[in-house]
Amino acid sequence: MQHDPRITISVRLIPACYSNVLVRITQGEASASITVNRADIQHPNPFEQHGLTADCRSHIVHAVRSAIARDGHDRRINWPIQPS
Repeated sequence: MQHDPRITISVRLIPACYSNVLVRITQGEASASITVNRADIQHPNPFEQHGLTADCRSHIVHAVRSAIARDGHDRRINWPIQPS
């Protein structure tokens, strides 16, 4: 099962130059691969009725922080607007 919540990560490559990377989320064993041009997230229970589960969101945040620590590129997570 794969949903398309349109989460992107903005990657600062050099001053004033950002690249947007679409996050690909699939269901499966928890793992993450985030580079400057790709973001693949796998989580056991990624989706609920109105978007991502809180645990999956936390997994994404941790993966982005790990990517920043690894390569030094500043990143921002652009979450979709959740229905209220």
